[in-house]
Amino acid sequence: MATTREIEAESGQSLAESIDDYRLSLHASGRSRATREVYGLALRYFDEFLTGRGMPRHLSGIRREHIEAWLVDLRDQGRAPATVSVYYRSLQPFFKWAIEEGFITESPMRNVARPIVPEQPVPVLNEKQLLALLKACTPRNRDDFEGYRDTALVRLFADTGCRRGEVAALRPADVVFVKDEGGMVTVLGKGGRYRSVPFGSKTAEALRRYLRKRDAHPKAPGTDRLWLSFKGALTGDGIMQALRRRGDAAGIPAMHPHLLRHALADRWQKAGGGESDLMRIMGWRSPSMLRRYAASAADERAQEAHRRLALGNRL
Repeated sequence: MATTREIEAESGQSLAESIDDYRLSLHASGRSRATREVYGLALRYFDEFLTGRGMPRHLSGIRREHIEAWLVDLRDQGRAPATVSVYYRSLQPFFKWAIEEGFITESPMRNVARPIVPEQPVPVLNEKQLLALLKACTPRNRDDFEGYRDTALVRLFADTGCRRGEVAALRPADVVFVKDEGGMVTVLGKGGRYRSVPFGSKTAEALRRYLRKRDAHPKAPGTDRLWLSFKGALTGDGIMQALRRRGDAAGIPAMHPHLLRHALADRWQKAGGGESDLMRIMGWRSPSMLRRYAASAADERAQEAHRRLALGNRL
């Protein structure tokens, strides 16, 4: 005779049946497309794991031990600790939503320990590498549209620290120039929060040159996006590919926009910029993000501070 738990596991709303409804709820609450994609992917992977192991797939039958078994399996597959942590954090709001919908009465995530993510400082680009990257973007001639575009892209990323998605979504109207100073770009950040980020005169010059080329581009009339390719609007993935090509040419393997975000945070702190100002520029609401980015080059900054203070020489 089947146990009560086995009967519950075979009845009610299934995990697979819930994913689309949950994603719709995320959309309705204003969560970004990227967040919806990540959460949906984690749930699909979890459902595939449950199916392959013959474990309950109905929400009422999923238990703590099933989730822990999946997290162990992810680690055994060689998934990075940060990836395992993302999947863990993707399940938490899902089961909270399932309670609110009345599919379950208690979350199986209760008492599931958060995966430990070892601190791995991200490599920080130095100024020599940044200059090499800009040199790799230099237009070959006046008709080199991609050269003008990629120069403006790299300068904007390096000057503002904006995220890839924020930059990809920009429209020409989001860019405001300030005479003899530079300008300001307004981006939509995480949590649906807008912020205005200033940029300097060199970035303004690169953007003005690109905008003149954009105005004459055959795909310009068909889109309101700032960044164009020969196929139309340049997506976030397109930006990634463009910077990767430029990085390869500059001798920077696996180049991606986030390295420029880290570089700005590092250069800002080395120049003595205030932490609260950096948080506003980067769109951070928690000091934990500041500490995480600072850790990437903390040793180098500490060594520079030691040499500058030279306390041992004062004895």
